[in-house]
Amino acid sequence: PFSCLQRTPSTWTLPRNLPALELFIQNCRWEINRLDFSTPLSHSNLSSPKRTAIDSLRNNPDWVIKPTDKGGAVVVWRVDHFKAEAARQLLDTSSYLTLDHDPTDEHQATISSTIT
Repeated sequence: PFSCLQRTPSTWTLPRNLPALELFIQNCRWEINRLDFSTPLSHSNLSSPKRTAIDSLRNNPDWVIKPTDKGGAVVVWRVDHFKAEAARQLLDTSSYLTLDHDPTDEHQATISSTIT
């Protein structure tokens, strides 16, 4: 239903005869071609104890690790606290309303008829 929203291909082309830009692009390509993507990184920016702690949390089903909605931070929650907070928010009737059916099809039809 959203096929009419497909982006038109750009007709922009790189300006030529800009020596500084050409040199920059050439150097970037050279540096990228030097990279070896077939081998894993040989070092970590984390100390061994920190890496072990992160791996332990990541593999522990008692913990949930999620990015925050804003700010680019990460939160680590015990599963029981995570579920309790989710339930608290979803049961807040000033923010959410329990529906007797899934309105997705109706919304898609409305959007489709509006944009076509």
